[in-house]
Amino acid sequence: MRYLLVLMLLAIPCFAQLDCLDSFQTSISGSSLTVDHFEAVYNCCSIITIAEDLQGNTLTITEEEIPPYCWCVCCFTISTTIEDLPPGELVVNVQYFDLGVWEVWSTTVIIPDIGQSGSGLLTDLWKSDCGVTAVDDPIKSWGSIKALYR
Repeated sequence: MRYLLVLMLLAIPCFAQLDCLDSFQTSISGSSLTVDHFEAVYNCCSIITIAEDLQGNTLTITEEEIPPYCWCVCCFTISTTIEDLPPGELVVNVQYFDLGVWEVWSTTVIIPDIGQSGSGLLTDLWKSDCGVTAVDDPIKSWGSIKALYR
């Protein structure tokens, strides 16, 4: 029990120091939609995966992180491009895990009719480098502490 409490206390400063505010932007080029998620808070070392699900006139994009994990979190920009979307009004939902809670951001866009098939293919995913990190003092980082003993 004592070790669990120590691990929890070590993790709290990482989240407390982070000052990221999630924001989103969409852009349309032909039948392609790009969704940018600015200041997305994810673990510094994790891999971000994107899943898309097109059901009728609703597109759901799900951001998820998978191991490896380390003892810090960062602000990232995640950019997702989906091509060959069907023409017309499209409801876009982005699901993302934000510091322990699933959140959903939604908007509606209009996709022009340029003769596309409407299959909706995820064609591009981009993640920025770590923008702001939650561990300002490197000695507070678990990786730095481990490195001292190598």
